[in-house]
Amino acid sequence: MSLSYGVDNFLDTKSNDAGDGGSQDRRSPVIRRPWKDYWPPKEGDDLWKWLSSECPEALTWRFDPTNPFNRPWHKWNKVAASKGWACLSFVLRVDGTDNLAENTALRPASDDRVEILHRELDKTDELIKRLHLTSVTPNEFNYLAGLETYRREKPYYSRLPLVNGLKRTNVIGQSYGDVKIFDVTGSEHAFQLEQSSFEYVKVPVHTKEWSDVFVREEYLPSMVEWLRIRFDCKKVHIYAYNVTASTHKNGQLLLTLVSADVTSNSSISRLKLHLSMKNPDRRKYRFIAMWRPLTVGRTHCPLALCAFKTVGKEDLVKSDIVFPHYCDESYEVKYNPSHRWFFKSDMSPDDVVLFNLFDPTPGNATFCVHSAFEDPTVQNVGTTRRSVELRAILEI
Repeated sequence: MSLSYGVDNFLDTKSNDAGDGGSQDRRSPVIRRPWKDYWPPKEGDDLWKWLSSECPEALTWRFDPTNPFNRPWHKWNKVAASKGWACLSFVLRVDGTDNLAENTALRPASDDRVEILHRELDKTDELIKRLHLTSVTPNEFNYLAGLETYRREKPYYSRLPLVNGLKRTNVIGQSYGDVKIFDVTGSEHAFQLEQSSFEYVKVPVHTKEWSDVFVREEYLPSMVEWLRIRFDCKKVHIYAYNVTASTHKNGQLLLTLVSADVTSNSSISRLKLHLSMKNPDRRKYRFIAMWRPLTVGRTHCPLALCAFKTVGKEDLVKSDIVFPHYCDESYEVKYNPSHRWFFKSDMSPDDVVLFNLFDPTPGNATFCVHSAFEDPTVQNVGTTRRSVELRAILEI
């Protein structure tokens, strides 16, 4: 029998430990999670009564593992946008007037960890030099701000209906203007999932119209088969997809922050949620993302990916993503000059980038830190970059 989740059986990660990294958890075993003051509501309380009147779907909707793409919070987000509350967070600018980079909540790494990072950094820099990779430097590249707040309060994003008193997020970004992003074009072969956490491959798809119907009925089934063969796995379960457009507002790229999508904790919760497993063995499952641009040629908004071994545990801060039935967990990321970033400048719709969401294989890159960014060398910034991304669980 399939499991279903609603407010009466809300699935929470229930994690404040440091088992998979995350700087705030190691220093603060008990950390406040602001959304838990509101959700899930208890039958008969004021929030329950208000939702019963204004948004009853939030109380009656149940997640169906056989239909994972039924996502009513998209409608709620449109309501938020109509009320002028669409912006989830804001970014402190790079002009120095409100730069809090030095006010960091990072805990210094141990000496042995620093040595390992430096060794891996030297290897990565040698690779960049050997391949003669050129780079671009965005005017702004956004990390999580180094605020003391996150010692006491876990970052979160709300996908709930508008709840009086609960902000959409407590996440504040910090822009940096000195981040180099290296172009791998012509040297894609040097970057593989197991070591770098990402790789570029050609996966042609023949269509002129990326409609929702095409994606669900043709694209996703074909990618299930492609992934099954590529990874020689038993089963492939696509649990999420997005067809998105990156647009500009008043000449500025809409907000993006550096992040990683799946923690060790949330890999377990995802298996329980999507595969209806009570006691999953995460060693038997791998989480993969596939990102494909739908526009031809250089775009103002490519996807940048960070080499896994240049990221330290001290750079990571766990964050909650709260849905009506489930609390997901991801990583926000703090700035570290040791990070080495890469992108492919001239992708076509036949190009995809695969990157690890969570790989439990010992010795492999576990996850991939990534972010979209504005390429300052592309002139036609008024254009819209469209892309399609899917996320899949592989039974290995």
